[in-house]
Amino acid sequence: PTAAWGVSTPAYAAVEELLGERTTAQRLFFQIDDRRCRTEAIPTPDTSSTPIERLLRKHSCWLKCEIERCAGASCYCDGYVGGSDQYSGALCLPQVDCGAMCLGTPGCTAYEVHSTTKRCILKTGDCANGAANGTLEYDPDFTLYVRTPEAPPAEDATVRRLCARRLQRRTEANAVDLGQSTTALLRFAPVRFA
Repeated sequence: PTAAWGVSTPAYAAVEELLGERTTAQRLFFQIDDRRCRTEAIPTPDTSSTPIERLLRKHSCWLKCEIERCAGASCYCDGYVGGSDQYSGALCLPQVDCGAMCLGTPGCTAYEVHSTTKRCILKTGDCANGAANGTLEYDPDFTLYVRTPEAPPAEDATVRRLCARRLQRRTEANAVDLGQSTTALLRFAPVRFA
């Protein structure tokens, strides 16, 4: 699929592997167990002018689980912790989707994932040098994933498009079927053949 955009670099191939869940994307993120990064969290955007901003709002734990009262396994609201999530920037998503969200979000340098729930927080700042600059803290309930130098920049339109498309497809696939048409599936009244 990268050939469709005329690119075939290893970084784009790794993005597609991550989005296809065929790899742990070790080339795009390195993993630091039992650590959180004390840098700024990427906040939930106030507007939804880009596909990534719409997805950040859609998967915000606060908006999805408190305001919209999403229910069911595909909501991942086990990661919602209550009122403190209003300003935390926390997303209620599985780890691989958090990786795609970080890849597609400008300014995201890392993300933290809770070890037992579907909860992550996208981070800005220098988490990669956390041991040297004091931004890492011990927390046995979290794993930190830091972008590697091989990860293509989120400012790259192809990366943003790939990540947004993958997350939108997964969101539609996990949606509760209400028997109505969606962007992924058209429904028609009963059809009779003569």
